Amino acid sequence: MGEKRPITVETSKPEAPKLTATNPKGKTSDLPTKKTKDGFEAIFAPLEEGPFKIKVEQPAGKEVPGSPFGVEVQPKTDTSKVTVKGLETRKYLY
Repeated sequence: MGEKRPITVETSKPEAPKLTATNPKGKTSDLPTKKTKDGFEAIFAPLEEGPFKIKVEQPAGKEVPGSPFGVEVQPKTDTSKVTVKGLETRKYLY
């Protein structure tokens, strides 16, 4: 939550797809896209937590397979207070 996450749509088509985010309250918003070397990219930056749906449509209005995609947005975690123990004794075989 509160972080920008890129969404990449790989396509050989020159027209931009339409990406729409629906928040947990049902409000929708279009995600602006920009052209990249592999297709298009949109930035998803949710400001609330909960289940979102990301709909991806081809320029002709047909949804891509698997759309809408579910995304569970969770609060940002402060990892500076996380300690990992027990891995220092592992041995790796090559």
